This record gives sequence, C-alpha cells and structure tokens, in this order.
Amino acid sequence: MKIIVCTGDSHTVGQGANSIKSRDIPKNPNTIYRTAGKGISRGGDLEVPSYVNLVRKYITEHTQSEYALTSGEKLAGQTGYPCQNRAVKLTGPLTLPAGWDWHLVCVAEQVAKAEMEIWIDGKCQKTEILQTPLPRYNDWSFRNVPVFCEGAKEVVLVPKKGEVWISHIQHDRGAYAVVNSGVGSCTSRRYIDECFDYCVADFRPDYI
Repeated sequence: MKIIVCTGDSHTVGQGANSIKSRDIPKNPNTIYRTAGKGISRGGDLEVPSYVNLVRKYITEHTQSEYALTSGEKLAGQTGYPCQNRAVKLTGPLTLPAGWDWHLVCVAEQVAKAEMEIWIDGKCQKTEILQTPLPRYNDWSFRNVPVFCEGAKEVVLVPKKGEVWISHIQHDRGAYAVVNSGVGSCTSRRYIDECFDYCVADFRPDYI
C-alpha cells in the first residue's frame, strides 16, 4: 500500500469547511486556540467537506482501495469507555477491527504525560508517548499515530499511564491510503523545524 499525505494549513484539514453548507457555524468553536501549540488542526477526519476527502473518495473509486472511519463516540458506545469532547478515554485495551493494512489513530495530547502501547499479534511494537508542552485547543492537542499492520491478525491499543484519549481512527487497505495532515496558523519555518516529523515523516509517505 502506498501512502499519500496531504499537508498544509487548516484549510487542508478542512477546519471551517462546514461554512460551505452553513454561514451560521463558527470557524473556531474553541474558547482557547493557541497557534504555537503542538498538533494538527482538529477536523481532519473523513466527514468534513474538505478537498482532501474529495481526493480520497476519487482515489478509492478509481483504484483498489478502501477506507473507513470510527469516531470516538462510536468507540465509546462499543466499549462503554468514557466519552468527552467527541473523544473516547481508554480505561482498558481497545482491539481494532481486523483486515486492514493500517490504522491512523488520532490521539489527544495534554500537558500531563500519558503512554499508549501498540500491540500487533501479541507483541508490543511501540510505546507512544502522548504529551504536549502547549495545547492548541483548550487543554488538548491532536496528532495522528500510524499503525502499520498489513497481514496482522490482531491490533490492540493498551493505555499504560495517564489519560489516553482517542478522537477517531481511520482504517485503510488496498493500493492507497490518503492522510489528511495540516497545521493551522503556522509559518513555513516553524512547520519544517517543529511539525514536519509528526505531520509528514511519521507516515512514511510515498507521495506528499
């Protein structure tokens, strides 16, 4: 599977894209928005009417590719775990649906440190450190964590320390996966120096 990363500013992610449908929806509903905070612009899921989602739809219709989205609310309903700000708090393990080549887990990060283990077929592949020195949205920032698992039988996310929150999870299989990854209100210099790794490099992209 080849990875296509679409990156840029908040318009890439689709923040404020709902204004296409309604003039009554505010561009930024957060009471606090820190432009210097670490993290992507929230809204980069598969539902907002952004151009990246149109690209993803076109690619899946014209290649042997498939994607799906599981929201934090849906995860909370499936597991019984707490839900806040449209994100689910992992108070126990979360087994991801099988049969996908990779998962893109949108995690929330706070000033307080948290740790999440990623288990694939019974082995711990990585411990993800979730922490930000300065949140972007109120007390939270958001970041996409890729889980490469082609051919794996079981993928499990395990909270180890602190509060582990998940906003949504993207699932992909087939020829291509499209990643929506942008940072709003960020200079090009800061983007390269501070954001490029978690916005682009972490996904091992074939196309940017």
